[in-house]
Amino acid sequence: MSTVRKKSAFEPVVDKTWRTFTAIVVLGLGASVIVVPLILLVPLLVESLTPGTIMNQNGLFWLWASMTLIELALAVFIIWGMFRTAFGLWQGPMYPKK
Repeated sequence: MSTVRKKSAFEPVVDKTWRTFTAIVVLGLGASVIVVPLILLVPLLVESLTPGTIMNQNGLFWLWASMTLIELALAVFIIWGMFRTAFGLWQGPMYPKK
């Protein structure tokens, strides 16, 4: 037997607060997925373009450029997956709602 639950006056506020909090967390994690690897890869990329350095003599620009592009492509998929999961967009026509 289910009982009827009395709704609180604060229930709409809590619902909006959690949606806002979820959006902020997803945006923050999405930004960190992009920013943290770029903080590590951009100095290596710049160092490999600077003439007279060891990294320029070894010709490692192709390595850092390809790693940066691969990281950005993976970040797009990771952020899209976080967004879809956080906001329930994974429920499409393949997954019927009950």
